[in-house]
Amino acid sequence: MAQENKLKQTIIAEYLAGDTSYRKLGKKYNLSHALIHKWMSQLDKNLSAKHDKGLSGGESSAEVRLLRKELKKQKLHNALLEEILCQVNKRTGKDWKKKFGAKRS
Repeated sequence: MAQENKLKQTIIAEYLAGDTSYRKLGKKYNLSHALIHKWMSQLDKNLSAKHDKGLSGGESSAEVRLLRKELKKQKLHNALLEEILCQVNKRTGKDWKKKFGAKRS
């Protein structure tokens, strides 16, 4: 189940990166493009429902939806980059993630 969720997140992130379509992803991962479309629709509905409860009166719901969509896209893109970095680390045996903080001698 966890592996299925990881695959689902990878596919969604790849779609949101904007370089492909449902059909191309379906062929690539041997899944129905309709299933990928269903996942995207469910994700959009779930995020909208969660955030509509906290909508303040001064904000236009169209603006909020647009910002949420962009935020969702960026979060999934970040998750995709993290996964790529993890795979590079495994293949090279080297940690490529930048370490923050002062160096200690």
